[in-house]
Amino acid sequence: FKGGVVNEPIELVTSLDPVSHVYSFWEGVPVVARAGLGKLFRESTTARAICVVQRAMRCASPAEFMSGEYGFGPLRLLETRKVTMSGSGRSFQAYVFVKDASRESGKRKQDTSIQQSFKAKRRRWGACPEHAVKL
Repeated sequence: FKGGVVNEPIELVTSLDPVSHVYSFWEGVPVVARAGLGKLFRESTTARAICVVQRAMRCASPAEFMSGEYGFGPLRLLETRKVTMSGSGRSFQAYVFVKDASRESGKRKQDTSIQQSFKAKRRRWGACPEHAVKL
């Protein structure tokens, strides 16, 4: 895999490396596939951020839910944004998470470089960066 966009079942993806940002519209995606992506994201040495689009997550902490239920590892919710599908006009929420290195190491430290990188890319390319895995 050399980066770019992958459009295939998650079961056929063996690694997310060298991708740095991941995108998934997963309304209707089975829990097992979400967990499969979670495992790949957690094990990736290069994936730093993920944007998932779905109807609202009805839980106290979306980051803890993603970490616990789907196995993404420690995450921090960077941003939530309302998005609308072109054509149908249906509304969804985009959740942008970054790996939380401070929880992995036990230290509480802001990773501002990831935050700044994401914001710069979002300004240039929209809600999710171009170097994404689309599932």
